[in-house]
Amino acid sequence: MRGIGIDFGTTNSVIAFADDEGAVHAMSWPSAEGPTATYRTALAFRVQTIDGVRTTATRAGPAAIAWALDPAGHQRFVQSIKTHLGSQAFRETRIFGQKYTLEGLIALFL
Repeated sequence: MRGIGIDFGTTNSVIAFADDEGAVHAMSWPSAEGPTATYRTALAFRVQTIDGVRTTATRAGPAAIAWALDPAGHQRFVQSIKTHLGSQAFRETRIFGQKYTLEGLIALFL
């Protein structure tokens, strides 16, 4: 493999790689509508209790969309993360009592 490129978009993101012959291939991701080359720039957080311990689980991309469309469980859906990159007003957000910075949300997504 020669290289990997990531297009971190406001709505969708794409990961592609160039093979040794120079051909470029986009990664494919499973979704409810079938395989897709676009990875939705979104996160979903869901509270779950396992053996009496409350935790927060996170999903990104198509899996985040699937969670958002599933009414089961207490959840929060975050999209268009990139929109806030230019904002000096965005310091943090709290999701189920846990603090997330913009950099932390992007790290979770990536």
